[in-house]
Amino acid sequence: MALLFAFALAFALLLAAGWQSLRQSRAAAAEQAMVEHTLVVLQHGLEFDTDVLQMEADHRAFLIEGDRAFEQSREALHARAGEQIAALQALTRDNPRQQQRVLLARRLLAERHDRMRATSALVARDGLAAARQNFAARGQGSLGPLREVLATLRGEEEQLLAQRSRAASDGAQRLRWALFYGPAAGLLLLLCGLAVLWRQLNATERVSARLAQSSAQLQFAYDVAGIGDWDLDLDTGAARRSPRHDQIFGYDTPLASWSKELFLEHVHPDDRAAVEASFQQAVATGGDWNFECRIHWADGSQHWIWACGRVFDRHGDGAAHMLGTVCDITERKNAESDLQNFFRLSRDLICVSSLDGRLLRLNPAWQNTLGYSLEAMLGRPFLDFVHPDDLDATIRETLALAEGRETILFENRYRTADGRWIWLLWNASASPSDGVIYATARDITERKDVEQRVAALNRDLSSRSEALEAANKELEAFSYSVSHDLRAPLRHIDGYARILIEDAAPVLDVDSRRYLQSISDSSRRMGALIDDLLNLARLGRKPLHQQRIDMRELLDSAMRDIVTGEANVAIADLPMADGDPTLIKQVWINLVSNAVKYSAPRAADARIEIAGERAGERVRYTVSDNGVGFDMRYAEKLFGVFQRLHAQDEFEGTGVGLAIVQRIVNRHGGRVDAQAEPGVGATFSFELPVSEATT
Repeated sequence: MALLFAFALAFALLLAAGWQSLRQSRAAAAEQAMVEHTLVVLQHGLEFDTDVLQMEADHRAFLIEGDRAFEQSREALHARAGEQIAALQALTRDNPRQQQRVLLARRLLAERHDRMRATSALVARDGLAAARQNFAARGQGSLGPLREVLATLRGEEEQLLAQRSRAASDGAQRLRWALFYGPAAGLLLLLCGLAVLWRQLNATERVSARLAQSSAQLQFAYDVAGIGDWDLDLDTGAARRSPRHDQIFGYDTPLASWSKELFLEHVHPDDRAAVEASFQQAVATGGDWNFECRIHWADGSQHWIWACGRVFDRHGDGAAHMLGTVCDITERKNAESDLQNFFRLSRDLICVSSLDGRLLRLNPAWQNTLGYSLEAMLGRPFLDFVHPDDLDATIRETLALAEGRETILFENRYRTADGRWIWLLWNASASPSDGVIYATARDITERKDVEQRVAALNRDLSSRSEALEAANKELEAFSYSVSHDLRAPLRHIDGYARILIEDAAPVLDVDSRRYLQSISDSSRRMGALIDDLLNLARLGRKPLHQQRIDMRELLDSAMRDIVTGEANVAIADLPMADGDPTLIKQVWINLVSNAVKYSAPRAADARIEIAGERAGERVRYTVSDNGVGFDMRYAEKLFGVFQRLHAQDEFEGTGVGLAIVQRIVNRHGGRVDAQAEPGVGATFSFELPVSEATT
């Protein structure tokens, strides 16, 4: 009976141990399932945080670089974050408080995404500069509130994880006690414990792998965004940080250690007190440490950083830590400084006004130009300064701006502080969504005054042109009168003198015949003089027919109209030029004829040389002879009408030929000069400008 009792008892103990082991095993499995569930929630929360951070980084990179690839990546990350938030909502169905936080995170994510899409629309409409001005890193619609919700959600899950881990640990303890119920129960419990342990190991390995992957993704997001992260022990002051953190502070090779004191040594002295005060406040209140400041690198260069941190118990051991991030914002600050300097130093008037016309922001050029202080103008409608005659046009232009049209080269008058009216030239564009108008203006008062003076001069010139036209008509009438009324008597005088010489020669003495011959010669010279004067008068009225001239071909044509006698004529290369061929041919005829005439006394030894060369922006042509020459003291008389340096009985001529040459060359924009020596010869030259076509 005892054996049976013992066997029964053993069997009972075995059964009890088996039942207890089974019950404890199920309880442990349930507790482990809850631990795994909590780890999965934490994993999704971390992956959601990673996606949100990467989305923010891509959005900021898009604002910096303007690359649409960042915008597309941002949208993809938003979609993935939506999937993560949906998974979190499903996983936290059993926790109403967490459900509320997930719903709040979903709403904040939507608000942030809407803000990003609005910024993208602003970039497309007004450009990156406007979008950067509109960017806000904090406040409503920023990433901060969303991350606060996520931190609260993860904090509660971490508390649940600690509770459930302790419950699992207690279950394991009870399971170990059950091993004492008997060898069979112990063996069974051992097998069950091994099975449970194996499952835990596998689950832990999977969760660890997921956490490692999420950590790698988060680090990748930090690297792409140029963000360094740090972990400050508030008790010791020592900090762990990423390599990117040290690079932001100017160290290509990570330092052996880092601390808050070392950080403050890098902070600009003028910013150090404010940074330290904000740090102490964050530690005291448990709030965020969020700031911008200047830092000095080891090479002495100055940079800007933005950093943020939060105090919490990171390790669950009661030790206070502050986790945070830091990034270099030097380029952004420099861009803001450049924009501010442009706004401040621009000599043009730059302003921002509301759509109803009130001045919201002005640069110093307003005060310099109008004379009012900026304080006196800010908040006032700009119509208060507009000339009454320009009010209607200005109002119409403002309404057009509000409808989305741009203002280009609009002019109106503004009153200055000393009561004067000045003209301003405007270019403006409105942003109806922001309710503002951006405008620039330039003082064109001097230009308007010049335009008025030019208009007056044009009216005077028009009047003078009419008078000149009337004078030209009178000159044409006079020319016709000279040609008709003087030629006829001269022909009669010459004709009758010739008749007398031919018919009455036998009855006339020598003196009478000489007198008649003198009358005939004088009348012919008078006719030639009239012809030359008419030609000279016509030169001022005849229009120029400019074309490219083959100067050698033109000279050859002129030479066929000249009797060179015994003179030897040598012609060198002649560059081409632009001009009126008919008039330039007359220049060649007059100059070469003069050379032939004044070198005739040398008979067969007479020599004439014609040449041309390019001289800078002009072409210079020369006609040289070895004739009688002239005294250079009288050179200024050469090109005057009726001016002669030799007697009529020595060399015939009217004294108009060189005047015609000078007038033709002057009309072409050139000049004429002469060099000579009595008894040696003379050189006449003329220059013509070189046109682009000739070049």
